[in-house]
Amino acid sequence: MSKEKVISDKELNELLRKLEAIKYVFSDQDFQTVISDASEIALEAARSAAPKSKRRHSIKAVGGGNVMVRPGHLRKAIQMFQSKKQKTKTVLVGPVLSIEAKLKSVKGAKRLTRRNRAYYATIVMAGQSKGSAVIPPNRFMDRARTQSRSAVFSKLKEGAIKYAKKEIKDIFK
Repeated sequence: MSKEKVISDKELNELLRKLEAIKYVFSDQDFQTVISDASEIALEAARSAAPKSKRRHSIKAVGGGNVMVRPGHLRKAIQMFQSKKQKTKTVLVGPVLSIEAKLKSVKGAKRLTRRNRAYYATIVMAGQSKGSAVIPPNRFMDRARTQSRSAVFSKLKEGAIKYAKKEIKDIFK
């Protein structure tokens, strides 16, 4: 990543407060565009931080049975999506865990697919010790969040200034 200015918690809370105050000024499409552009940075950071196995493994298929998947499947499962049940305008970045997940695509981003789902992502992140199989925790999503945090918020700030009306542009100066 490029050398970015590190944002303190105080500055971050101030920026979030300002974005919350002006989110109703944007049209839905402009707001989705701003959020999806900023989420691209977090998506790339999460995909690069995700571990890649050295061998193929199997996952359960929808109709029963197992399907062999290639290494790097967890990276493909990390996508940008919205919750169908959530009323607020938010975008989430993370692995799609199930084919029955109540998710929807984000406007302005690559279409959501459930084909590349990784139910085992929680096992990778939290670790597992069951019998002789001991898997240490790998908190790759936490590392990706801290790595891309300041870049995401600077991108949000740029988008807010770009799409905001002239009266509101003075808030961020």
